[in-house]
Order: sequence, then C-alpha cells, then structure tokens
Amino acid sequence: MNWHFSTDSMLIEKQSGYTISLLDGTWKEPISIEPKAPENMGAHEQARYMKAGFAFITSREKKKKRTLIDLLVHRKEKLNTFALDSYS
Repeated sequence: MNWHFSTDSMLIEKQSGYTISLLDGTWKEPISIEPKAPENMGAHEQARYMKAGFAFITSREKKKKRTLIDLLVHRKEKLNTFALDSYS
C-alpha cells in the first residue's frame, strides 16, 4: 500500500483511492473520522485498508518522536563538547 497525506487532515492510499479524513481530534487521538472507499471495495477490504492506514500513521508518529529525541540528544552532546572545549 502506498499511503500519503494530501492535506493535514486527509490520508490517501494512492493505488486504491481509499481515503481517511480526520474530522475531529488528532491523528494520534482521533475523535471523528470519515473513511471513503471505492464502490467496488468490500467491507473486509475496507477494514484492512483502515487498519493499514492507522498503522501508517502510528509508524509515522514513532519516526517523528524518534527524530525529535535524536535531535535533542545530538544538541546535548554538542553542548557538552562545547562546554568541555571552553574549559580546556
């Protein structure tokens, strides 16, 4: 599956055209969503796409969190190196 955000509030799977729109809340804690599936997509397949869409969102949030942690650790290491150089 090939997911991408067309806007901050709409996730689209490019090949099928399946979309999940966030109506209220955040992607991390959605309150109201609106899924839209192509006419020929059965209920089982729609459920599979919704599950995959939220798995994509979850993995993206984890990457964002990891990136932020890495950035903060890098800044701390840089500050510690600067502090040590200053006292030499």
